[in-house]
Amino acid sequence: LNNARMKKLNDVSINKYKFFNQWYNLYSTLSRMALVYIIPARKGLQDQTYVNNFVVLNTPGRSIAIVSRFAGPERQGESIIAEKFLQDLYFETYKCPCTFEGYPDLKLIRDNIFFGGYGRRTTETALDWISDVFDIEIIKVEMTNDHNYHLDCNLFILDKENVLLSTETVSKESIKAIEKVANIHPVSLDDAMLGICGSLKVGNHVLNSSSSSLDYGKDMRLERVCSRIGLNVFFIDVGEAFKSGGSLACLVTPLNYL
Repeated sequence: LNNARMKKLNDVSINKYKFFNQWYNLYSTLSRMALVYIIPARKGLQDQTYVNNFVVLNTPGRSIAIVSRFAGPERQGESIIAEKFLQDLYFETYKCPCTFEGYPDLKLIRDNIFFGGYGRRTTETALDWISDVFDIEIIKVEMTNDHNYHLDCNLFILDKENVLLSTETVSKESIKAIEKVANIHPVSLDDAMLGICGSLKVGNHVLNSSSSSLDYGKDMRLERVCSRIGLNVFFIDVGEAFKSGGSLACLVTPLNYL
């Protein structure tokens, strides 16, 4: 089992035909908003559908990507596929010497400022290495919840000034650091567990997963926050992916920042 959420799902089966349907619906929606590349699948990589195994930096004049060094050995093969894919797109690729799990733990807020999450997976040392080597400012966010072990489980960047934040799953010192650069729209632990921060932003659109009546309250609260700052929300069912601990955001990684 690759994450704490899966420990509760031993008796839950994933309907692969339903998953393919949901994946194609997401792909079709994204294709109307952006140019979408598909990473080639490799047999034996059980989590490859969660393509967050690298992160692209916001470096003018250069295309730089940092490939993940996963904590779990069962995911190491994904990084090899991702690195070849990125090199075919003429990215400069680098691999952190410490555990670093890619886009889920490094989020651009604006300019050269990123939020970097560390805890159960990505290490604080990895964030220091990235900051030093690539000369970017990383505001560190310490994550304190075993289930929400990636930054995208706890924080979602709405725009250059506003973020959603699960204030119950990060340290108080981290909250203070985030407040210095962004307006925090707090979300509850329940909404965080339902994937409110596992959203994807494309232009002025926010995509989030909604698959049952349990999501209704979370959906309404997300729409309320987004409408205040001029963002549209689209809900797409990726409930089969959620069964193994993956949110909608886990299925996509941006290749540039607009």
